[in-house]
Amino acid sequence: MKHTSSLVVKDHLAEKKRSDNPFAMAYFFCNRGEADRRNPESLLRALVKQLSSQSLTAFLPVVREYENREQAGFSSGSLDLTKCQELMIELVMLYPHTTIIIDALDECDLATRGRLLQVLREICIACPGLVSIFVSSRNDDDLVLELEGVPNHYISLTDNAADIEKFVDVKISRAIQDRKLLRGKVSEELKALIIATVSKGAKGMLVRCLNTIAAANLDLSGFSGLSIK
Repeated sequence: MKHTSSLVVKDHLAEKKRSDNPFAMAYFFCNRGEADRRNPESLLRALVKQLSSQSLTAFLPVVREYENREQAGFSSGSLDLTKCQELMIELVMLYPHTTIIIDALDECDLATRGRLLQVLREICIACPGLVSIFVSSRNDDDLVLELEGVPNHYISLTDNAADIEKFVDVKISRAIQDRKLLRGKVSEELKALIIATVSKGAKGMLVRCLNTIAAANLDLSGFSGLSIK
């Protein structure tokens, strides 16, 4: 399972960051439906931006890189994988510890995500003890092979089925009460069928569940703790 697990980790670390000694954290959610969210270079550039914005000292390497590119007339284009790797190593070295979270890695471009994993591995090697990387993904063959030998925690589709169904029940009930679903004329039998169908279609993934509900034009605002991007 992905999405929900990585969001839990992200929220836990954000809370820890507020209460403990400061450390760096960067997060990226991959989405094959958006070009900027399935491209490894876009992913790494987003991580560089987040890491550089967490302290004035960390901002300086990015400023220096910008000035070098400005002097060259920006002829080299956007940051590539190699330059992102160099900057991330420099940035990680500035923090006591850095945690990087990559959600839904399987939705990253299949042709180039192997190179992305290589970059992340080289960052870990260059910064031993200073960086931890949390990745959530489906068990695609190439990713299973690449991540072999590192700690893995597997979550089945049924592990959060009850939570998904409870969430769907709340949203469907509210939509019926507000007359946003079939003008509120929904029998208990039909309501149970809708909840079961949406929950089953989510296949353990909250984001898929949200997309299904959104496609039905149900209002998703007002649900505490929920962020949709």
